[in-house]
Amino acid sequence: MNFTIAKKHVFLLLVGLVASSSCATIISGTTQAISIDSNVPGASVSIEGNAVGVTPFSSKIKRQKEAVAMVSAEGYTAQHITLTTSFNPVAVLSIVWDYSTTDCLTGACWEYAPNSYYVQLNPEGISAVDFRHEAALSAFAMTYFGDLQTELAAGSGPKIRSLHETYFPERELDQFVSELGMAPQTSAIDFGEAATQLLRL
Repeated sequence: MNFTIAKKHVFLLLVGLVASSSCATIISGTTQAISIDSNVPGASVSIEGNAVGVTPFSSKIKRQKEAVAMVSAEGYTAQHITLTTSFNPVAVLSIVWDYSTTDCLTGACWEYAPNSYYVQLNPEGISAVDFRHEAALSAFAMTYFGDLQTELAAGSGPKIRSLHETYFPERELDQFVSELGMAPQTSAIDFGEAATQLLRL
C-alpha cells in the first residue's frame, strides 16, 4: 500500500469516527448559554418549573425544542417567556453523514435564538394597558439609547421629539428634555427604567 492510499484510509477512518459519534453533540454540545435580565434586579428565574437563579441571569441550559422561563419578584406580576429555538445547522452534518437521530434525542440539534432576553415586570396594581404602554416606552428608550444620548447632549432631536409626542404630550418639551437628561446614562436598561419612572410621575 503506498503512502497516498494509506493517508486516504486514515482520513476515511477519522470521518467515520466523527460521523458515528453524532457531530453536533460533539461540536455544539447539548447545552447553550443564555442570559435573562429584567427591570427588577434580583428577580427569580425558573425554567420549566426549576429555579435556576436571579436576574441578571446568565448560564448554560439544556437544549430542547422549546422551554418556558418564568421571571418573578415580590410586588410584581410574574412574567412567562418562551425560550424560542432554531435548528442547529451543525446537526446537518450528522444527517448528511449517517442519518443519525442521536442529536435530536440529546437536544443538540436545537439552539435558543435569540439567546438573550429582557423582561419588563409589571408592578402589581398597574393595569395591563398601562403596563403595555410602559413596556413600549422602555423598549423605545433602550433601543435608541445611543441616539437619545447624542440628542440629549445637543438639546433635542427627532427621537426625543418622537418620545415626547408619543408618551409625554402633556409636558413642555424643554421640561421633558431636562427630566430625561437626569436619567442614568450608564446603560440602556437603566435609562429605559428611568424613562418609565418619568411616566409614573
